[in-house]
Amino acid sequence: MIIQRYHRSLFKLFMFFGLPYSTTMTTSNNNNYQFFEKISGYENRKNDVLFFPNSSNLPTKNIVYYFGGDIQDLPEQMTLSRENRQYQRWNLVSTGEILSRRFPDTSIVIVRPNEMKDGIFSRFSNFVPKTTDYGDPISYDTTNLIGLHHLQELDKQIIKSSISSSDITLIGFSKGCVVLNQLLHELTSLRMMKIENELSKFVSRIRKFIWLDGGHNNGERTMIWPTDENLLLTFAHFQIEVEIYVTPFQINSMNPYKHIHTEQYKKFSQLLPCQSINKMFFDNEKPSIDKHFELLNIF
Repeated sequence: MIIQRYHRSLFKLFMFFGLPYSTTMTTSNNNNYQFFEKISGYENRKNDVLFFPNSSNLPTKNIVYYFGGDIQDLPEQMTLSRENRQYQRWNLVSTGEILSRRFPDTSIVIVRPNEMKDGIFSRFSNFVPKTTDYGDPISYDTTNLIGLHHLQELDKQIIKSSISSSDITLIGFSKGCVVLNQLLHELTSLRMMKIENELSKFVSRIRKFIWLDGGHNNGERTMIWPTDENLLLTFAHFQIEVEIYVTPFQINSMNPYKHIHTEQYKKFSQLLPCQSINKMFFDNEKPSIDKHFELLNIF
């Protein structure tokens, strides 16, 4: 994929978004987007983000925040790795384009992991404070509600006043689902606090969680799918819709390495409200990482 950089328009773009001069505006073959480098969030945490404005160029009523899986990175970074290069079609730019087609008239924000361990393993420790070096969660710590505060601060930086009241959809794919798990734990803690503040007003904009083939490699110690009924009550409390889409790559009872994934998924499915969407794709096919990624195209 050829990426062009337009430096002459940067100054106006920076002034409009109130961002540092390191921000660049780029285009891909099919879509204009902005790459915002090291956006400041909660307590000096920083994340790169890719922002795909809605296609209508009108104020949008919906924002999608996407957290990707291992391997997924910027196109130029994936090209550097022999292992990652074969999955280039699923780079973060291409994924933003897929989501823009999947959610028309919606702005898409791709949150890049704050670290790619060994160039492969996504680490979202800015949202999930307690992780291994490879980004697998050790626990979902709700102290200070760091994940929600960081998302709120990124939202303030990226989304301007014209769309500040927009509804938010959160999407996690594969490893990126650990961010959704963290935020669900924090929402549950916030529900218990029963307070009204700026954070609770931000939370009221979160309308949907979408899990896409969630999984990580610390399954014996840490939740992969929510199985605590108290967590599930949080969805009803905040009136948040839930959608889950999986493949045999993660949900496969025949694979001993996926046993815990499968057990937790089944329990999660049983606890979900009946109006939730829960669907498996490629269920009659062998588990495949290619089908795992293909889920992004068809969910």
